[in-house]
Amino acid sequence: MFLRKTKGNLKGWISYTLSKTSKEIVGINNNQPYPATYDKRHNLSIFGMYNVSRFLQISATFKIVSGGHITVPICNYNYYGSYFSYYSLRNNYQMPLFHQLDVSAIVKPKVTHKKWKSEWVFSINNVYNRKNVFAIFIRQDANNFNSTAYKMYLWGIFPSATYNFSF
Repeated sequence: MFLRKTKGNLKGWISYTLSKTSKEIVGINNNQPYPATYDKRHNLSIFGMYNVSRFLQISATFKIVSGGHITVPICNYNYYGSYFSYYSLRNNYQMPLFHQLDVSAIVKPKVTHKKWKSEWVFSINNVYNRKNVFAIFIRQDANNFNSTAYKMYLWGIFPSATYNFSF
């Protein structure tokens, strides 16, 4: 589904996708279908841009996406002095939901030049500093019996300023 508003000072769009992706490979997952790693059932994006004046434009983007699927060990066992992990069904664990809000402001100079154009862009990505999980790693402890899951996050709140020009 996609809705878009293109006229007036307030412009934007809303996009929603509902999808399901599965795989079935002989010899994997007891020959049963399983969710693909990139199967993200729900994907909602909302974008809005408002022209405050000829010199100032503000915008915001909100995105929320279902987490992907991964395979994780559900227990460990000892077999003749060696430790092994026993895994769940293929991609049976779903990663946490991803959501993020980004905002920006574009400031154009009041005095324009005929030969070149410029603007400042001030933005803040991940405004509310959400720790979205990028990857999950499983590590065994020193005696190789217990496993612990660790989440990896790429970044938190991320402000930036950019000066663009063209000639």
